[in-house]
Amino acid sequence: MRLPVLVVTHAELGAINEALLTIHAVRERHLAVAGMVINRVPAPGRRDLAVTTNLEELPRLSGVPVRAVLPEGDLSGGVPAALVEALGTFAREWWQLAAPA
Repeated sequence: MRLPVLVVTHAELGAINEALLTIHAVRERHLAVAGMVINRVPAPGRRDLAVTTNLEELPRLSGVPVRAVLPEGDLSGGVPAALVEALGTFAREWWQLAAPA
């Protein structure tokens, strides 16, 4: 379908390596990386050095914008509002880029 790809990653130790390898693999297949979603992020008072650093370094090292940062927690209440908001913005941007001029 050749749709742009959203890479979903975490922020713990190892996230940079995993995200960069995933982004590289996506680009090797000639697909566009439209952004990154960082999933299961602990609350600010519970973040260790790796999480804090990775939240800053992931977009910088990858050159890929972060579309959403989702907190860790129970998803029984449905899709997190932050993801719905991010995907809505992403969809509108993508539609404008994909529309013929």
